[in-house]
Amino acid sequence: MTDISVGGVSTHHAPLEVNAPAAQQAAELDGHTVSKSLGTRISEGWNNFTSKISGFFDSVSSKYNDWKQARADAVIERQQDAAKGAASEIIGSLKDGRLVEAYQSFTQLHSVAENLQPENPRAFVSEKLQEAASQLSTQDREAIRLHDFKEDGERLVRDHSAHAVRSLHISEGLVKSGLMSVSDLSAEINFIEDVKSEIPTALKLVKNELKSQALADVRSVSQGLFPVADDGTVNTTRNDVQIFRGDHNETPGEVLKHTGENYLTKGSFENVGGVDVSTKAVADWPRSNINFVDGDRTHNTTNTGGPDEAPAKVAESVAFAREFTGSDEATKVLSSVVHQYGWRDLSSKMVNDDGQVVRLTLAPKEYAFANVHDSDGVRQVDNPGKQVGGAEYTVTKTESGDFKVAIDWELLAVGIKDENGNTVLFDPRNPIHAANTDEEKASGISSALSIQLDGEILISGEAAARGELELLDSSFEHTFTGKLTL
Repeated sequence: MTDISVGGVSTHHAPLEVNAPAAQQAAELDGHTVSKSLGTRISEGWNNFTSKISGFFDSVSSKYNDWKQARADAVIERQQDAAKGAASEIIGSLKDGRLVEAYQSFTQLHSVAENLQPENPRAFVSEKLQEAASQLSTQDREAIRLHDFKEDGERLVRDHSAHAVRSLHISEGLVKSGLMSVSDLSAEINFIEDVKSEIPTALKLVKNELKSQALADVRSVSQGLFPVADDGTVNTTRNDVQIFRGDHNETPGEVLKHTGENYLTKGSFENVGGVDVSTKAVADWPRSNINFVDGDRTHNTTNTGGPDEAPAKVAESVAFAREFTGSDEATKVLSSVVHQYGWRDLSSKMVNDDGQVVRLTLAPKEYAFANVHDSDGVRQVDNPGKQVGGAEYTVTKTESGDFKVAIDWELLAVGIKDENGNTVLFDPRNPIHAANTDEEKASGISSALSIQLDGEILISGEAAARGELELLDSSFEHTFTGKLTL
């Protein structure tokens, strides 16, 4: 111990560890360092300063790189937006028939493609056109499909060749002035030639894309009711087609039975020649092709005269039906079943394999004929718009006294409604548009789907004599044929 005297007061201290290194000679109080050597503090301060300087420059470099990348990304994003806008302008111009504008937008799209995907600009152009075409509604697709773009595209190239020539003359002048290299001029020539050759290809691509989408829409809605081949051919026969009725689906026989029962029990009747017959029969028989066959006697209900002669024709038809059935009650029952209502539903309210109604757009009445393409070639159907009025009914009686009602009906459709209610047309001339001329209407429909319905029901004669409707049997066959132009 060392004694130190201060003001006569003596204190005792432990001896210093003089052999310890200077950096370790800081005194400690309750475990905390209270002093360090000057060299240690300078060293630590310098290290801290240099670390901050290095961090500053690293931060500046990082922020600059981030800014540069953000700027590059913004340029690419603007070019992508420009490409998307140009593709949309192409589609919109084609839809409105503005082919010059479509050409101009195409050159813009091609220019952006050279910057964004220089190794394969054509693939980029095709991708953007397909993306734009996929956003079209069915009606817009129909509007574009009306044009044959191949010839229009070639005509556009010819019309704009003068612009290309002027551009080349300017470039040649720049080369001669030493302001453009020969290689740059070659690149300009190649670019112009690429654009000129690409127009018909691009327009054809859009048309094929729309055709493919239209085919997909038809398949999606029909869902197996009538399969469609890739070339638009339809050729199938089914005897299991269901019909939509109210809130559920039924067989054709069930539809006719329930419709007849409804008219028999809840419908209105008119007395014609002393016999009560359904008011539906009174209205429909004169405008329907119904043949009653009773042995060697036949009667057709069609009124071939004017409207004023319809009542007399109805009276004649009811009188024949009364002799045919043998009773007033049976005639009343038969008149509740044999009319257009219910039978019309057998082709207009068919359901697909998913149970959804397939809504067809029927051939307009103003067309003189339609061409139906099938395995037998092309056959012409006159008056395609007659619909159920063109069906032929045949009513006969069996040996046991039951009544057989058969139908032979070909229905023609020129389009089908997709799931959004838009019409996908089979005829590229848009036959349902009022803008078509009388000459076009008279020339007929070039593409139609034929639905041939053949079927019959057997009504109990014994039950009919009691005023009751009893269906003994029924069978129906739907045949779908045609080569749809999509």
